[in-house]
Amino acid sequence: MANFQSGEVEPFSIDFAALARAAGDGIVTRYGADVLRVPALHKDGRSLSIAFTVCLLTGPAGKPAAIAGFVRDETARWQEERALRRRVAEREGKAP
Repeated sequence: MANFQSGEVEPFSIDFAALARAAGDGIVTRYGADVLRVPALHKDGRSLSIAFTVCLLTGPAGKPAAIAGFVRDETARWQEERALRRRVAEREGKAP
């Protein structure tokens, strides 16, 4: 999506080791249940709004083996929602 090369970005602040330990202990975290939406920066400097989910993959013994993540660009959706919120706020401000 953003075409960054290895070493060009700061690491995510998600503690994946803690996530794997929690899942191994049967603890459910919001990382596995919710779509997380955060601002991001494209390599060319544009601001993006991305949504991502992560899931824990278990091995044959049922122990955490890997974490998979899915990221999508939701910039257009975010811009549409922001414009709608502005229009609603303007109309509410003009109401008697």
